[in-house]
Amino acid sequence: MIGNVKMMMMIFLVSTLLIVSLEPHTPLHAQNTTDGTSPNIKNSSGEVNKVVDTIRNPDFTSVNTTSGLPLYWSDSFGICGTIFDCATNTTDGWFSNDSFQLSTRNNTNNTWSWISSQEIVVRPDEEYGIITHMKLNEWATQSHIMVEGFNNSTEEWYIIKQCPSGINGPIEWKVFDCKVTVPTNTTAMVVTLNAGWSSQINKNAITTFDAIHAYKTI
Repeated sequence: MIGNVKMMMMIFLVSTLLIVSLEPHTPLHAQNTTDGTSPNIKNSSGEVNKVVDTIRNPDFTSVNTTSGLPLYWSDSFGICGTIFDCATNTTDGWFSNDSFQLSTRNNTNNTWSWISSQEIVVRPDEEYGIITHMKLNEWATQSHIMVEGFNNSTEEWYIIKQCPSGINGPIEWKVFDCKVTVPTNTTAMVVTLNAGWSSQINKNAITTFDAIHAYKTI
């Protein structure tokens, strides 16, 4: 009887050690920071494909101490501090308290912020799952997020898709997702945050972004 108990205990300990040793080497799916669930992409057969996030600093938790902008995000047109106030928000976010807030009192139509992610090296026919989160106050107008591609033949940037296309506030935190297949002759891609203008003169239009992801199927 005692021998049997010892044998059962040894089997249990060996099984436990095997499980623990395997866990760190198990392939992980990219995590959606919204609720801890996985944004795994299913193929036509219903199988789950593994994905990797290609956006650096997607939750805006790291900040460039010189520019004040989130690390790996750029203000190529010098919009921040002129037309828009650009700042990380540490009190309101989709999943945590971190987000990126863009605001303006500019009332001119088609005025956008043009804040872009670091370039992503891509190849034609690669597939990406774009997941974004936005919040708009009542004066924010036509705010949207663009996926832009670089055509190496024309050497020009162009719009691949908007995710979402222009929306007006007020909108509480909302998730948007879409799929992108990289077009022919496209070698780079960026995700651009376009906060919109104010619907009323002297009213501060605020658009807040969080958890911006571009998941590549691997």
